[in-house]
Amino acid sequence: MTIAAHQRGAAAVIIDGPITDLAALRMSPLPVFSRGASPLATQLLGEGGSINTPVVCAGLHVSPGDLVIADDDGVLVLPPEEAARILPAAQQEADGEVGYREQLMLGHKPSSLAPIGDLINGRTDALAAATSPSEAEREHARSSSADALRGQSAGQSRRGGPARP
Repeated sequence: MTIAAHQRGAAAVIIDGPITDLAALRMSPLPVFSRGASPLATQLLGEGGSINTPVVCAGLHVSPGDLVIADDDGVLVLPPEEAARILPAAQQEADGEVGYREQLMLGHKPSSLAPIGDLINGRTDALAAATSPSEAEREHARSSSADALRGQSAGQSRRGGPARP
């Protein structure tokens, strides 16, 4: 099947399920991506395929013209307008990764290349700021607690029923 797809001009094959014949597929010039492998052989059911038609793969609608990027870690599908918007940033990120790896190969420590401590401290500071209650929220909590305690002393439990002796 991959030979036929290759002859028809396919750049890769993506299977929404398991594949068989891994040894042969590894030797194929056409990359094949799947959900896994199975020792069970497939059966051809006489169902033909088509090229440049919309499909649904893994629950995702894929249309002709979509950019499909695949590697051993997964498959990414982007509509053309989305791809055009993010590809420059993705290329810049990839270029930076190459430079980062070169610096590591020269013996630089990751901590000297990326201020990890600053990033961690910045994130924890931002998290603390985002999750810390405001002064108004703290005041409301104090007054609610005081009201609840007054209710307990007046014969009310925190649940609103009679207090237990």
